[in-house]
Amino acid sequence: MKEFKYEIKKHIATVSKSNDGQIALEVNLISYNDAPAKVDVRTWNKETGKMYKGITLTHEEAENLGQILLGM
Repeated sequence: MKEFKYEIKKHIATVSKSNDGQIALEVNLISYNDAPAKVDVRTWNKETGKMYKGITLTHEEAENLGQILLGM
């Protein structure tokens, strides 16, 4: 089984935090398994570094989503 690894290349923004600040929804540029970095929107446990469910987008997909959201 191949080892899963990731590297946060750049923190872009924190969208929200839990009241205690332990859980945060973040937007980051992340490289998974040494692949080119993608835009990642995901919830993190800031204390343990554990990642929860999220969505990973190419730069083009992120730009398209941004345009869609601006049009709401």
